[in-house]
Parts: sequence; structure tokens; C-alpha cells
Amino acid sequence: MLKVEDEIVKFIKGKVNYKDIPNVEEVIRDYVVKHLAYGTLDVLIIDGKIKAVVRYNITPSGKTAEILDLFVDKEVGLKAIRYFILNNWRRWPDLKYIKFFRLFKYPGRVARVYRIDRLVKEK
Repeated sequence: MLKVEDEIVKFIKGKVNYKDIPNVEEVIRDYVVKHLAYGTLDVLIIDGKIKAVVRYNITPSGKTAEILDLFVDKEVGLKAIRYFILNNWRRWPDLKYIKFFRLFKYPGRVARVYRIDRLVKEK
């Protein structure tokens, strides 16, 4: 039976082209293990299968979640972000903003900042 880390690494590896990163599986496993230990890696599981993974940091003020990477199955789409925000509000009640980097997909991209209340607003 695979460990949860193995399943997460497999899911992430299948979402992005990593040709330019040597030892990519070790790199992914290292950050998965570290962020799981810190409580800053969340996994959305639907019907027993991983559908989304987010890796983030919380700023010292506790007001901003800096999303480093977001990996999502197409059928789940951006609904995963709403799930992660609502889930994390329980852990960090002062959370007000999300700063979105997407480091693996767009290295060097300027981060975008979003107000959480706008992201989870009912339509």
C-alpha cells in the first residue's frame, strides 16, 4: 500500500511538465513531507481519489496565505480554491488575503493578491 506522500507526489508529478528539474520526484517529496509537517499542504479527496493539492505558507501576521502551488483535476476546477480557503479559515481565522505564486507552473511570475471575502462570495 502506498503512503499518503507517495499518492500526493504521483498526483503532482502528473499535473506539470518537469523536464528541467533534476531529481523531480525527490524535490516534490521533500516539499510534500515538509509542508504536511507544517500543516501547509492540503489535499482535496473526492470518492477516495486526490482531486487537488495546494502548497502554501502563512505570513507571520497570519493575514495572508501565500499559495506556492495549486494542482487541480480539470473536473474540480477552481472550486478547489474555495474548498481550501474555507478549510483553512478554521485554522487561521485572521486570514484575509491569498497571494498566488504558482511557482512550478510559472517560475518567476509576479504574485497576485486576492481578498478572500471576494473569492468565497456566493454568486
